[in-house]
Amino acid sequence: MKYFWILVLILTVLVLFFSPKNNNPKIIQSNIKLIKVDDINKSKIDKKVSNIEQKSSKKMTKIVIDKEPINLFEELDIDRLKEEIPTKKSIKPILAIKIPPNYIKNLNKGDKVILPYIDEIEYQAEIIKKKTHHNGSVSVTGKLLDTQERCSIVLSEGDKYSFGTINLPNRSLELELIKGKGYIYSVDDIDNRWIDYNKKDTILPSSL
Repeated sequence: MKYFWILVLILTVLVLFFSPKNNNPKIIQSNIKLIKVDDINKSKIDKKVSNIEQKSSKKMTKIVIDKEPINLFEELDIDRLKEEIPTKKSIKPILAIKIPPNYIKNLNKGDKVILPYIDEIEYQAEIIKKKTHHNGSVSVTGKLLDTQERCSIVLSEGDKYSFGTINLPNRSLELELIKGKGYIYSVDDIDNRWIDYNKKDTILPSSL
């Protein structure tokens, strides 16, 4: 009986000594490390994706949407408008027009406007400059499109009056409006009315 227990003790020691070691803690530790590495890689991937999205967003904001041209001018009947608004004295207007209130004030750089149909040609202009004056009036400057010549327009709108000049390839025009209604005149007709070309130029003495 004594030898039996000694044998049991020896077998128990041998079993404990030669049994496979428990690697679970290391496996857990290794798994934790793998999880951390995966988290780092995922963070890097998310960051790269975020950067790509931001760059893509910035590129999208640079895309300029081509707006439809604004039909700024509405042609009116000259004879009917004369009953409401008189024309310049002794000067025949080319067109009677209407521009709705705040249309000029609401124009922005890059906007395209359709000019009145004059000389059987319909020009378009692009607004390149806008300025608000101390009295609240707004002026915009534009350049004519589809022409090689340097032609421009200047439109100004106040509370009651609006003015403008349109320089076309073949002539210049002037517009005057009261509360959004008025006339377009030829600058040549205005000059011929107010300047007497039959008179000789007067040369003033240099001492004056």
